[in-house]
Amino acid sequence: MAVEITWLQTERVVLSRFGETVTTEDIRNTSLAVDALINQGVGVHGITDLSNVKSFPANLTKIQNALSVPPSQRGWMVMVIPEGNPLLQFVGSYAGHLRAIDGRFRTFRTFAAAVEFLHHTR
Repeated sequence: MAVEITWLQTERVVLSRFGETVTTEDIRNTSLAVDALINQGVGVHGITDLSNVKSFPANLTKIQNALSVPPSQRGWMVMVIPEGNPLLQFVGSYAGHLRAIDGRFRTFRTFAAAVEFLHHTR
């Protein structure tokens, strides 16, 4: 499976974990599926884990067009982007900022750090 989408904490935190290869279609489908889960509550946070990604689209216009408009009641958008791939860090951060509401976006190098941040966030 290219993308795993699940509740990390039911009606509180949605986890989307991408596999090694990411396409713009994966981005589009994941964006819509995550939005559907976020719409089940208010202030639902999202973690996008890019730790396993090796291949991904780098065309920013195509990425922007693939992303849906995020729900206005969304909580924090956090992204796990490991060290060692500056292009993935740039592209992932760009996509994350497009999906964030009111600047509620952070990147982390580890999944544990992302979870810890949300643990201390309302």
